[in-house]
Amino acid sequence: MTEQQLPRPGLGAYLLLPLLYFVAARFCGAYTVSPEGMGIIWAPNAVLLAVLLYYQGQGYLRFAVLAVIAEMLGDLPYYPVQQSFFFGLVDTLEATLAWLLMRRARMSTQLGTVEDLAKFMLAGPVLAALAGGTLGALTLYALGVSQNGLLSMTRVWWFGDALGYMIMTPLLLYLAQPASRCGYQYRQGDLVALVFTLAVAAAMVAAENGSLQGVSVTPAVLLPSLLYLATRFHPAWSALGVALVAMTVAVLITGGHHPFGKLPLNEEVMRGQEFILIMSLLGTGFAALMSEIREHKRSLEARVAERTSLLLKLNADLAHQAQTDALTGLLNRRAFYEAAQREVERSTRFERPLAVLMLDLDHFKAINDSHGHLVGDKVLSHFASLLRQTARGSDVVARYGGEEFVVLLPESSLEPGLALAERLRENLRDSPMQIDGQAIAVTASMGLTVLRPPEGVEAMLSRADTALYHAKSGGRDRIMEAS
Repeated sequence: MTEQQLPRPGLGAYLLLPLLYFVAARFCGAYTVSPEGMGIIWAPNAVLLAVLLYYQGQGYLRFAVLAVIAEMLGDLPYYPVQQSFFFGLVDTLEATLAWLLMRRARMSTQLGTVEDLAKFMLAGPVLAALAGGTLGALTLYALGVSQNGLLSMTRVWWFGDALGYMIMTPLLLYLAQPASRCGYQYRQGDLVALVFTLAVAAAMVAAENGSLQGVSVTPAVLLPSLLYLATRFHPAWSALGVALVAMTVAVLITGGHHPFGKLPLNEEVMRGQEFILIMSLLGTGFAALMSEIREHKRSLEARVAERTSLLLKLNADLAHQAQTDALTGLLNRRAFYEAAQREVERSTRFERPLAVLMLDLDHFKAINDSHGHLVGDKVLSHFASLLRQTARGSDVVARYGGEEFVVLLPESSLEPGLALAERLRENLRDSPMQIDGQAIAVTASMGLTVLRPPEGVEAMLSRADTALYHAKSGGRDRIMEAS
């Protein structure tokens, strides 16, 4: 997120962190740690890591102090004050190390790609949790608090914190993203998946020693549901599913339900942690992969739509250029023929009148010779503009070639054609060209005729051209009708 979008922690954040931290410590202490002190999942430091990542380290000292206090309060029913303080201090240092490593790796807090998730796993569950587990085990061993071996204590602490990071931190970060609250589109498969998940979850909880009426029902039966969540929804839902299953498994183990079968406690805890680890990797990893695929798909579709729009515009421009005279903006000769063919067919079929007016600028060569071709081009554009203004909206106006123009008049006989030609003559007289303060008179000779079915376009235009020739030979600046 950009600097302008960077959220700043307020009073609500400083109240929410210790509350969530306290709840996580109290819950994990009561339900995910065995009476022998073997912790399956430890999630409070994962809450602190999520807050540090979300606010990018802003308010660090306040958050760190509040985390230590919250852990002391949450651990009081289970551990002495001095030991609780030590746990809070080590967890805070561990979360701080994880945050620094993730910042160093330039990990995005969106966790929307497999690369970002890999950076998160390496920095938090692997390196920071191992460092925290080693520090905690060394201190406990030196104080003589635990009778277990150093490596055993390190492994238990490391795995518990690592699973806490894997389960809670992505979930909190996903929930903080507005995209996680996107709209939901129901599919029939969702109801089937929900019924299946509830059924197998109920069977898993009701099972004793990993079986129900002789049928093996271990937590692995929920993996298809987690993969379905990852495929269908935002990664937040997959992370939530992983957290619920993980906590359920931990509670079943510490409650003596033996979800993986009757095993020694050490082996059962290890089996539970291994399952939660694999489930988290599959659930969050597959969700990140699907999210990345969906994002690439959206990006590709957006680029395709943009390129398609550009291509359509270019095609439209090319089509326009192919039909339009570049100088005057009128239809060119080819486009006029296509339009004239359609109008002749319509006029013949429905027995409707159709007129055509051909025009030629008078003495245009003299204008070019006296003033140059640039002025000649301006004269052509000026004449085309007046012609377009004079013609009706239904008329087809085109540059026929050189200084010659043509107007097709649907639903018109000779009288409307003559009226149009006279209006154009008046407009030409009233609007002479102004070039460097000099007025240049522009006139045109015109030939007019009407369609005589069953003749075609060529015959009609030939007759109009003959009328135009008579207008020019008869003195120019006049209108002649075809006989």
